Amino acid sequence: MLASLPLVSCLCVTRNKPQKLRRALDCFNAQTYSNKELVLVVESDDQATLALLADQGSSARRDDVRIHTVSASPKLTLGELRNISIDVCNGEYFCQWDDDDWYHRERIATQMEGLAKSHQSASILTYWFMFDTGTQQAYLSPNRLWEGSILCRKSALDASLRYPALPRMEDTVFVNALAARVGIFPQVAPSLYIYEVHESNTWNGKHFKLLLSVSQALPPAVSERIRDVMRDQYTPERAAQVMDSREVMQEARFFLASDVQGNEELAKYRAYMAEG
Repeated sequence: MLASLPLVSCLCVTRNKPQKLRRALDCFNAQTYSNKELVLVVESDDQATLALLADQGSSARRDDVRIHTVSASPKLTLGELRNISIDVCNGEYFCQWDDDDWYHRERIATQMEGLAKSHQSASILTYWFMFDTGTQQAYLSPNRLWEGSILCRKSALDASLRYPALPRMEDTVFVNALAARVGIFPQVAPSLYIYEVHESNTWNGKHFKLLLSVSQALPPAVSERIRDVMRDQYTPERAAQVMDSREVMQEARFFLASDVQGNEELAKYRAYMAEG
C-alpha cells in the first residue's frame, strides 16, 4: 500500500518557536497518510529549535527517517528558505507546513484525495479556522485561497516559478503565479487547518485586525474547544473528532456578509493585501 501512494513532503521553515514547532511535529506524526516526510529548515543560529531537535524524547527524533533537518543561513528571506525546502525534498508532492499552526490528522489524505478527483496540480483550502491567542477567540475565515494550505505537485514548478525572495507575502506572490500556470482545486474543508494568530506572526497587527474584522467570530463554547485543540488537550484522534463535530461545523457560515462583493471591510482587507 505504501508504495502505491505518492510521497508527500511537508515543508516547515521554523524560527525560534520550539513549543509551537512541537505541536506541528505531533500533527505531522499523526497524519493518516502514510507515505510522507517532513523537511525542517532551521536557521543555524536558532539555538532553541536546535535544542528541541536534539532532544531524543521529542517528536522529532533524529533516527526518524521521515524527518530531515536542513541548516540555513539566518540572513535569508522567508521566500528563499521556502525554496531551499523545495529543492531538498524528495516528494512527488509538497505542502506548506508552518511551524505555528494546527493540522487535522486527515489533512494530507483529504487534500490528496481532492487532487485525485479534480485532476488538478494543486489543492488550496478556501476556508480555515483561526485562533487569536491574545483574545482566546476563534474565527472562521472569509473565502479566499489560503496560501499556507497549499499542497502541490512538485513537477508543476520550474526555474521561473519559485517563491520570491521576500520576508513576507512570498506565498501570496507564489500562489498567484502558480494559479496563472496550472489548475488549482479550491477545497472546502476548514476543519483541516487552524491558523494561529499570535504576537510573533510574520504579518503585523494591522493585517490581523483587518482580517479578523471580516471573519466570523465563533461562539464561546466553540472557541473553548478550538483553544483546547491548540493547547494539545486532546489526542490527535480526539482533536480531529472535535473539529469535525456538529458543535463546531454547524457554526461555520460559508456565505457571510463579508463574502458579499462591496462589503467595505472586506474591500479594505483586500486592498491592504494588494499593497503588500
